[in-house]
Amino acid sequence: MASSDRANWSCPSCESSDVFREGGKVFECRSCGEQIYECILEHSETLQNLAEREDEVGALAGQLLETGGIAPE
Repeated sequence: MASSDRANWSCPSCESSDVFREGGKVFECRSCGEQIYECILEHSETLQNLAEREDEVGALAGQLLETGGIAPE
C-alpha cells in the first residue's frame, strides 16, 4: 500500500498512527482494527455537540460517531 494511503491523523480509538485508507472514504487502524469514516471524522466536533442533546437528534449523532469509529464524549 502506498504511503499516501496513510492517514495524517491518529486512530480516535487507540491513538495509533497505523491508520490507512481501505477504500473510498473509509480508513482502518491496523493496530485495533477500528474502521473510521472520513466524513464522520471531518464533522466529529459538530456531531459531539449534537450527541449531548437528549432527543432523537442526539441519539442519531451518537450512533454516527460510534459507526464512524469515534466514541461520543
